[in-house]
Amino acid sequence: DERSMPAGLGWHPYFARHGVPHVQFRAQSVWLSDEANLPRVRSDIPGYWDFHDARPLHEPGLDNCFSGWDGKARIRWPQRGIELRINACHALDHLVVFTPPAERGLFALEPVSHANNALGMPDPLANGMRVLGPGETMTASCSLHLT
Repeated sequence: DERSMPAGLGWHPYFARHGVPHVQFRAQSVWLSDEANLPRVRSDIPGYWDFHDARPLHEPGLDNCFSGWDGKARIRWPQRGIELRINACHALDHLVVFTPPAERGLFALEPVSHANNALGMPDPLANGMRVLGPGETMTASCSLHLT
């Protein structure tokens, strides 16, 4: 465009549960959501949502954005004997974690550049949005390694 515009990027993969997967990632804080499921307040990560060390992903009821993510996540499926490592570039420093009821058979770890609804927050730039000038582009990368 000829005008500046807000921009953000994200990738939204869903994964099959295949039993009880184990998940590990590090982040600095988590957004707690309001009744409309939009981020309301950034908070320290409560113990029951702390995935600093690998832990079973039961049903923690997450549909939340973790900020200050280091760009690395690991998912292990012990029943299948496989592991997936996610490595994202520094531009994707937020991680949305979605854990619907287990009977749905899936969950999501979603590397993104910004907090959910960052455009609706008082300071979108402080929450990961960028402003692209005319002709400017934004790129990000994420890789998956399955072993």
